This record gives sequence, structure tokens and C-alpha cells, in this order.
Amino acid sequence: MITDEEIEEKAELFGIPPSHVEKDYVHSWVLWGINQRPKLKQLLVLKGGNALRKGYFPETRFSKDLDFSSTINIDQKFLQNELNEICKLVQSKTNVKFLDETIIKDKNLPIPNIEALEARLYFKGFYNEENLTLKTQLDVTQFDQIILPVQEVKILHPYSDSHDCNAMIRCQKAEEILASKLTTLLHRRKAGDIFDLLYSILIGTSFEVSRREVITTFLKKSIFEPRPEEVKNELLSVPLSEYQATWGNLLVPTTSVIAFDYVMENFSDLINSLFESVSERVRDIFSSTQRVGRTLGTPIVDFSYCPSDIRSKILSAGRSLRMIEMVYDGYSRLIEPYKFEYYVRKKDGVGNEYFWGWDNSGGRSGKIGIKMFFCDKIRNVSLTDRTYSPKYAVEM
Repeated sequence: MITDEEIEEKAELFGIPPSHVEKDYVHSWVLWGINQRPKLKQLLVLKGGNALRKGYFPETRFSKDLDFSSTINIDQKFLQNELNEICKLVQSKTNVKFLDETIIKDKNLPIPNIEALEARLYFKGFYNEENLTLKTQLDVTQFDQIILPVQEVKILHPYSDSHDCNAMIRCQKAEEILASKLTTLLHRRKAGDIFDLLYSILIGTSFEVSRREVITTFLKKSIFEPRPEEVKNELLSVPLSEYQATWGNLLVPTTSVIAFDYVMENFSDLINSLFESVSERVRDIFSSTQRVGRTLGTPIVDFSYCPSDIRSKILSAGRSLRMIEMVYDGYSRLIEPYKFEYYVRKKDGVGNEYFWGWDNSGGRSGKIGIKMFFCDKIRNVSLTDRTYSPKYAVEM
């Protein structure tokens, strides 16, 4: 285990509190532990902010969780047993003291085709023998869509015991991670998403990102594959000012700090450059009003998505835990916002953007509860002063 002196040196070098150095250190060792468990290793694919930090860009921001994809279902008992074994392995290698409190829970909204698990590992803070309990969280999205080939990359572990924490991890390709970041810009307002895009594509030098692969993967992961120009305009309409309040809360190494002015000056150019990298042949295919379906030559008809003004109002309400009033199917409704998502129907390839909210009014059916709303049928959205206590995770 690293010494107090090394933690202090790293905390000063990175410009972050010692507790976050401890978490970053443990993240590496948990990934090492997963590599020692062959069955679990084959099920989990690292994604998100920590995939960028631990697999591609050692100087990028710190991320609080380890996010994984799995293309199949993972049994909760199996996952708990595996993580308990990993804790024992890591403790034997580092003397990090894990508590016997591994918690696995289902974190899902009741949304078809989306399943996720949350695992929490607790350990005793080891800097200066702190009487402090810290947490490592693993989020696993099951039946996740992975488009690009999964990579095996060496764990980036910027600490003195890197020779011991030496393992290959299965990781989404950097371009797919960044494509997902583009999608999340339309569905939530988290400063880390914009930071990851700007740093990875414009600033980081340890890995060269293919802009063309980022944008073509994004178009495949969203419903906008037939109409890149439309989604480009949606991305250019993202209200950057809404990210400024939390920009300073990002945990970024001192050498990689990005001023928010840089975001304002470079975001539009970045989006434009990404779309310029789409070949002319692909543009011609996507510019038609219809395209051939992915299966059996089924024609794909129009898709629907939220206009940026409606999406922004709903996102703002969700972030402040305020209800919205909206008209849907001719009925006025009082809604608690929870999540946006894209979904393409397998039977005909038709794609839509959906909004999930708790309907307190009932609408046509009179039923109160969580409902999926077609975004193109939402009208007259207004924020209210009424707050709500979330029944599920608010992913905005």
C-alpha cells in the first residue's frame, strides 16, 4: 500500500484532497482484481469517465464510480461473491481494509430493455490512519449495446506500486465512450461529459482519437443516424451556461484544468469538426428521408425527438427536482421528470426519443404512475414551483 507521504505528494501534485487519491488508488486495484477473476472479467467492459482515466488518458479528470457494460444478465449473488473475493485479493496485495459490507442492488427505473446493477464496496481510509469509511461504487448496465470492438488495455496506475498493479482490462474503445458522451449531452447536464469530450479530443496527447469514428458511432447509438444535420443543430443548441455552476466541482489534475472560457470558445468548433469528418458518401445516404432497415429491407419511417426548448425545460426541472406541467394526448398532466432515452424498435427499425416521468394526474387512462411519453407528442411544457422526492434515480 502506498505511504502517507506518497498520498500527500500525489494530492499536492493533482490538486485534490487525499481521500480522492485513496479512491483513485483503490479503483485501479479493484480493476486489477476483476482481471484475476476470469468469469467476471469476461462479463464486464469498463466504460465512462474512469475508462478514459484508467485506460487512455492518465491526466484526465477523476471519476467517482467505475461504470461497466455487460451484454448479458449478471446474477446478483454471483456478482456479490466475485466482489467479495476481489476485496480479499486486493487486501492481501495492498493492506487496504475492506469492510464486510458489499452491497448489490437493482437500480432500475421500470423501463423495458434497460437493466442496471449498483455495487458498493466500503473500505477504511488509509491516509494518516483516518477513522474514515470510503466507498467505491460499481455500476453495471446489463444488455448494453456495444458497437465497436472491445479493447484490452493496460491499467494506468500512477502510483509507486504500478509494477504490482499490472493487468489488462476489458474496456470500451475510447471513440465509443466519447460517442456516448455526445448522447448524454442531449439527455442530462453533467459537466464531466463536456470535459471528457474537450480534453480527450482537443487536449490529451497520450491517445489519438478518431473523430470520424466518434461521430459515426454516435449516429449509430442514437436515433439520428438518418439525419446528422439535425442532431448537429441539437448539439449546437445545448445551453453551455447550465454547466458553468458545477464546472469548478470537477476533480481535475492541476496540469489538466480547463477554464470554462475554453469551453465557450471551442465547443461549437468541436461539434462542427466532428460532423465534418463524416464522409460525403455517408452524408448522401443519411440525407434521404427514408433508408433501408437493418433487417429484411424494412423501410424506416420518420423518427421523433424532443425539440431543444422542450428538452431543456424538462432537464432543468429534473435537475432541480421540480414538477412540470405538460399537455400530452390532449390531457394536461403534472409530471415528475426522471429520464430521457432513445429506443429503436426491432420489428421495424423505427426510432424515437422517449421521456420517462411519474404522472400524478392520470391522463386518458386515469392511472397514476411511471409512464413513457413519446417526445413528439409533448406540448406546452412549463416548470412549476412544486418539488418532489424522487421515487427512482433522476438521470438528468
